[in-house]
Amino acid sequence: LRYRYTWTRNGRVVLEGDKSVLYLVDLGKGDRIDVSVTASDGVHESRPASAQGRVGNRPPVLSAVTLDPFGDVRAGQVVEANPIAQDPDNDVLSFSYQWTVNDHLAGRDRSFDTKGLKRGDEVQVAVIANDGSDDSREVRSPVLMLGNSPPVITQLPSVRSDNGTFQYT
Repeated sequence: LRYRYTWTRNGRVVLEGDKSVLYLVDLGKGDRIDVSVTASDGVHESRPASAQGRVGNRPPVLSAVTLDPFGDVRAGQVVEANPIAQDPDNDVLSFSYQWTVNDHLAGRDRSFDTKGLKRGDEVQVAVIANDGSDDSREVRSPVLMLGNSPPVITQLPSVRSDNGTFQYT
C-alpha cells in the first residue's frame, strides 16, 4: 500500500506527499495542524482519514540569574536579581524570587537588602519565570558571600597618646 498525506497549518496546505511526519519550526501557540491520509493499492483508494491538533503553550526558558552588584558586597547594600529569560511564544513573563541567607528563606522580592547581615553570610536567590500558563525550571544565582565592612568611628577617644594613635576602651 502507498499512503498520501496532506498536512495543513491553520487551513493552508504546507506539505503533500508520502511524508508521514511534519517538521515545522515556526509554529505559534494556538496554531491548528491537520493531516489527512489516503491509502492506495494502485487500483483503489481509501477514504481519507484525518486527525488534528492545536499547538499548546510552550514554557518560558530561564537561562541564568545574575546579581547586581556582585563581588565585593557588604552588609547594608541592596542586591538585585536580574533574570535572563525568554518565552518561545513571546508571552509576557513574570518572575518569582526566593532569597536565602545561609540556606534560610529571607525574602521574596526582586531586590534584597543585606542590612543586618554580617561578613561571611552567604546570599543566593532562586528564580522561576512564568508566562501566565506555565513555569520555567528554577534557576539559582551564584552564591554571594558578604565582605568585610570598614570600621565606623562613633565617638572621639577620651585619651590621645603621644605617638599619634588613639585608644578606645
